[in-house]
Amino acid sequence: MKKLFPSIVFLFLSFSQIKAQTYIPFIENSKIWAVANILYYYPIPNYRIITTRSSKFINDTSSWNGKTYQVLYSTSDPVQGNWNEDFYYGYREENKKVYKSEIYSDIEYLIYDFSLAVGDSMYVDSMYYYPNYAHVISVDSVLVGNAFRKRIQFDNPPEVWIEGIGSLFSPFDPIRWCMSMGAGPLLLCVSDSTGNLYMNPEYNSCYLDTTMTHRKEYGSGNTEVKIRSNPMHESCVIYIGGITSKFTGYNLYNSAGFLVRKEPIQNTEFTLFRNDLPAGIYLLQLTGENASKSIRIIIQ
Repeated sequence: MKKLFPSIVFLFLSFSQIKAQTYIPFIENSKIWAVANILYYYPIPNYRIITTRSSKFINDTSSWNGKTYQVLYSTSDPVQGNWNEDFYYGYREENKKVYKSEIYSDIEYLIYDFSLAVGDSMYVDSMYYYPNYAHVISVDSVLVGNAFRKRIQFDNPPEVWIEGIGSLFSPFDPIRWCMSMGAGPLLLCVSDSTGNLYMNPEYNSCYLDTTMTHRKEYGSGNTEVKIRSNPMHESCVIYIGGITSKFTGYNLYNSAGFLVRKEPIQNTEFTLFRNDLPAGIYLLQLTGENASKSIRIIIQ
């Protein structure tokens, strides 16, 4: 296991109204995004391959089609360095929108629009994704460090954007991450010169290299978890089958990674009540000794 980035606890506070704030750009040279690429190794149950790819902009630009694009650099080993230039795409940002273009192509794609509001849609320019529009279901504000940032959540796929952070799944190919094989990409953390801005609560690490490592995540044949009423309004019912003694409690995280609820599990069936939780996408993590299972819950 290679050396990890320094782990700094971050605080997220959610608000139903967008607070007055200065827009924080996505493209900044001081930031590093660490993304885990997760693939299941199907011949061996409960095994999966996880690798990390770190990316950053380093004030290197290139111009074509009358526009100037930032060049992205990536590495599979951020400790040793070896940052390699992305020879295929360039990125630019203007008026709260981020564009991606193939090198020396006159075609560019809108990948972020942080001016979106509830009810708006984001077009996905891909022949492999249907429907071609992802719809905004929630817009609020979160406090990251000492700055409020706009957060946008979509319905299908259950995409989440945070201003200045990007997609919580695939920052440089948002929304289209849902076409990935296996579990797909997952944002681990975003850091800058001050430390970590975002840390994924499910992994709590900026670097994972666990090729063929067994994770006792009971699912295939061992534990069957079903949910009645998901998306939910006031409540949903969780049913746990198979090896139930492994799970003794659950943690509920909001889309920003903030723990909003933690309770024990005493039966193979329990009800998750909404209470005062705002609409959005949540991660329900069943926990126990050497066992965990995560499920996405949508509250409408």
